[in-house]
Amino acid sequence: MKPRNRSLTGAVIAVLVLPVFAGLLACMPSFPVPIGNPEKSRIDSDISGMWIMSDGSQTMIHLYVPYDKRTWLLTTYGIEIDEEWCSDEDFETAEDLLTYDQIIVNFEGKPDSCFEVHGFWIAKAWLTKLGGERFITMELKNYYDEDLGYEVDEWLVHRVDLKSPDELRLRWLGADQGGFGKLDKTKATRRQYEKIIRKQPDNPGFYDEDPYDFHRVKSEDTEIFADLIGRLFDI
Repeated sequence: MKPRNRSLTGAVIAVLVLPVFAGLLACMPSFPVPIGNPEKSRIDSDISGMWIMSDGSQTMIHLYVPYDKRTWLLTTYGIEIDEEWCSDEDFETAEDLLTYDQIIVNFEGKPDSCFEVHGFWIAKAWLTKLGGERFITMELKNYYDEDLGYEVDEWLVHRVDLKSPDELRLRWLGADQGGFGKLDKTKATRRQYEKIIRKQPDNPGFYDEDPYDFHRVKSEDTEIFADLIGRLFDI
């Protein structure tokens, strides 16, 4: 990320250290054009709500709130366990991602001192169907560029699979991924990218290595995370 890029609060946008958000915006897989048309999209109410994923030390929460019939207001919260302050607490760990029950163990009843803010963003999000598969585009809204102002020139895109009512899988796509060949990012249009994706949506060359699996936060557990978010992020 160039030094002139700042969030609305004036700080550099801090995003998660989890592989799914490994680095700042400039380091993420992205597109120079939005994929799909939000004016022609329709949200899926089965995706609306709160979702969570964690590797034991880093946790990401996605909150999909319908803005209208076409788009969501998507808020992403990154939370990190502060092991220095919580050496007496027991936390679940895993080689990969935690199960939902393990995540609950790591948060339920733990003092706020165990956690610290590790990322935050707000995005406009919408669905697009290409080649029989669904993709979600995220347009960041808490982002400021000294040259562009509040306009964005990069969009985050994921393939989205609702594996079950409680399991949501996201897979990163990026214009720099090998599957897009020699398409010139400075000249390529939305329709050119969409045409390529539509023809071969399962091309592994489009995607980052690993999928990222979110669990739906159960209604009885929502308060655990909603209260913590309110305190940590001063909402």
